[in-house]
Amino acid sequence: MERTELASNSTRERTEATERARRVAQADCPSCRSGHVRRVGVFEHTTCGFVDVAARFGGIETRIDCPKCETTLSVTNDHLRCVAFLFCCSGCNRRFDGVPLTTSALQAGECD
Repeated sequence: MERTELASNSTRERTEATERARRVAQADCPSCRSGHVRRVGVFEHTTCGFVDVAARFGGIETRIDCPKCETTLSVTNDHLRCVAFLFCCSGCNRRFDGVPLTTSALQAGECD
């Protein structure tokens, strides 16, 4: 095989592997079965103890507001730390720890 043919095969294999990974990573919400599931960070304001997803903190750009103590924090603040990740469905707003794979991905044998 020539060098260009090897490079082409390698690129094609990487593209196919990426597509398989994308299909495997698709998830259905266990509640409403929509595919609108996203992974979100859970943050803690260590000063007052408030814990929730980033969207609940409010604020704009690099400054956020704690809903519990109403302190304005910067995103690089030492008093704000990511403590976990969870999954949220934008279809029904349900939150959950694990994401079941779609049945179609499992049937396609993508989990080998």
